[in-house]
Amino acid sequence: MVRFAALFGVVVIACGGSGFETGPADLTGISPAIMSAGSVSFTGSDGSGNQVLGWKLQFFSNGSGYDCLSNDANELADLDIYTSQAPSGSMRATVTPGDLPIVPANPPTVSGTAAAHFAIDGIHQVNGDLTLTDVHINTSSNQIDRFEGMVTAAGTSDAGDTINVAGVFTAPVCE
Repeated sequence: MVRFAALFGVVVIACGGSGFETGPADLTGISPAIMSAGSVSFTGSDGSGNQVLGWKLQFFSNGSGYDCLSNDANELADLDIYTSQAPSGSMRATVTPGDLPIVPANPPTVSGTAAAHFAIDGIHQVNGDLTLTDVHINTSSNQIDRFEGMVTAAGTSDAGDTINVAGVFTAPVCE
């Protein structure tokens, strides 16, 4: 019984995080390597000054399953998706699977349904494509709970070199 109590205490301590864990990610071209991702919703102004809803995909060097709300999380990049949807109460942006342009403007001007900006430490003027292969909806809350997709992009390093960034990710919602 003492062994069980000690083991139970270790399990409780190990699960003491926020309850929001990152999903796996593998993006090449960035150092240190991106190994996991998470996402949070936001409200902000797009490049035209319009208040819009969006999602921030966060990329970390920490391994998959890391607490994405931890102060120790090593965030290396953000891929912000700005939609054309105006805020209304506590509503979150709806996004459908498909391709979105990654543009260097921060924030981007949304023409159509959405546009994205990829902010990567040490890489500037990033252009490319974000392909959302799955935008998973939780059936009980009817809210997005996970994004899955691929990124193909290129930008310029601080030294002036072209840096290609590509890979796949699963980004659970971390809020």
